[in-house]
Amino acid sequence: MSDTPSGDAGDGRRFERRQESDPETVSEILSVLGDEVSRAALAEADGSPIGVGRVVDTTDVSRSTVYRRLDRLVSLGLVREVSAPAASHSRTQYVSDLRAASVEFRDGGATVVLWYGEAAPLDAPVDDDVNVRVEDDGDDTVEFTLQVPSDRFSGDTQ
Repeated sequence: MSDTPSGDAGDGRRFERRQESDPETVSEILSVLGDEVSRAALAEADGSPIGVGRVVDTTDVSRSTVYRRLDRLVSLGLVREVSAPAASHSRTQYVSDLRAASVEFRDGGATVVLWYGEAAPLDAPVDDDVNVRVEDDGDDTVEFTLQVPSDRFSGDTQ
């Protein structure tokens, strides 16, 4: 099952939340996130297009290995291919808008939740009736606001 709601974080920044619960897809995503070369490619491609050479330089593995990892990231929707500028040495570059990933274990299965876009995952709705807002006032303090309906709690909340 894939669920992909999107929205606005409340301040104009867009986000998309993708939820995967198919066991094979969850396994593939967890496997790729556990791979050092794939994680390096995701980090390098964070928000700005990169070529294969940049990942090769960062990881010190072969170009063919990097291409295989990038192909896998593309097939899972964690990275996308973009056309390279005319002055570039390669025709294809890669970019990732992935901001965060989490794993939820429920009912004997696992669900991977992926957050994409401009908004940090904590700035976006967590559930239909649960919201988290993060504010960084620039003085080494980050303020978190959590809004959860009281009927979501059981027992003493003190």
